Parts: sequence; C-alpha cells; structure tokens
Amino acid sequence: MRSEATKTLSRVAAQSVHVVTNPAPRNLAESKLVLAALQKFGEVVTFRNLKYAPGKRHRNVDRSTLAIFESADSASRAIEASPLVIPLDNKLNPRMKPHTQTQTQTQTQTQTSSARLTCDVYRSTFDHEDNMPRNPYHSSYRVLENSYQYNDLMQNTNIPLRELADSMMGRKTRMRIRYRQRIAAENERLGANSLVKFYREGLEDADGNLDSGSN
Repeated sequence: MRSEATKTLSRVAAQSVHVVTNPAPRNLAESKLVLAALQKFGEVVTFRNLKYAPGKRHRNVDRSTLAIFESADSASRAIEASPLVIPLDNKLNPRMKPHTQTQTQTQTQTQTSSARLTCDVYRSTFDHEDNMPRNPYHSSYRVLENSYQYNDLMQNTNIPLRELADSMMGRKTRMRIRYRQRIAAENERLGANSLVKFYREGLEDADGNLDSGSN
C-alpha cells in the first residue's frame, strides 16, 4: 500500500509545475488567461492559487500557482517553453489607460509592458503528501447534516447516499483516532480504500462484459 502511494506521489510530482506570474493576475479573467496558456500544452486537471494553500507559505505567494497536468509530458513541454508571454486585451485591461497627446515615451513603454503577463514555469516542489491530510475529505469525516445544501438535496432529490449530499461549506469535525482506525480497518477489509481502484475495476468489468457479449 505504501509503495503504491509513493508511486502515485511521484507521478503527480512529475505532472506538477510551479507558475510565477508577473505582474500578479488582478482578477479571475486574467487567471483564466494563464490557465488557457498552460492548456496549450495539455489538459490541466488542477489549477490552484498558492495564496489559498494551507500550511507552509510559499515564495511570491500572490503570484504563484500550482498547476497539475494530465500527463508528465505536458508539464515538461510547458517548462521548456517558459517563460510564457500572455498579451492582455486593451479593452478589458484595467492596467491600460487611454493615451493622451502629452504622454511621454517612458509612460508609453511602461503601459505597453504592463499589457501582458509573463509566466515563469518551473518544476513544482509542492509537498502533496503534507497537503493531502489537510483536505477535509481526507480519511474519515462526519457528514454535515445541518447545512441547507444537505437538507435540500435529501428532501428534493433521489440522491442514493447521504454522503453524496455532504457540503464543504462547513468545517469537518475531528474524529477520534481510534474511531478513524476502526473505519480504516473496515474499509481495507472491504477493499474500499481507493476510489480510483474502484473506478478502474469498474472499467475492467465493463470491458469484460462487452467482450463476452461480442463473443
């Protein structure tokens, strides 16, 4: 189990890049431009501003983003293409002010340079193993049954499991370690430790049924 987790962390690390954007994106529209530039190299499955990452602080936190590609090859190509220069639309760009006849050449050059974003892409050193337990859905958790979202889903939909109606709006209450260990042992006995494993087994079963049906 440990070796499988190590392989997964190594794979994710190879797919991860650290992006430093200068100047820092001022709004969601500019962040979307950065994401779009990265997606030219492949599908980006995670795009996270490190300003909101819990735990250890990062350098240039206001300008730093963690991006995880679907493949390590995409991450490598993005790093090789660094720096990425992203032009900004003057009509939507608040950095650009209308030119006046009295504007100096220096002012013009300054505004021209601020009409683009420059993204330096590096190999990421983000500690995924340290960050994983901070996810409120990591390991065992209690379903938040007193939220509006939970009650609405339970009353107005045919949701099959109450756990699927849980919401991340509230903090997860901590569970005693013994209780979590009992749940972990029961999950291991039932083979329920990995959703990805369930997903792959389901695909294999589906492929097997198709093969048997075609025969």
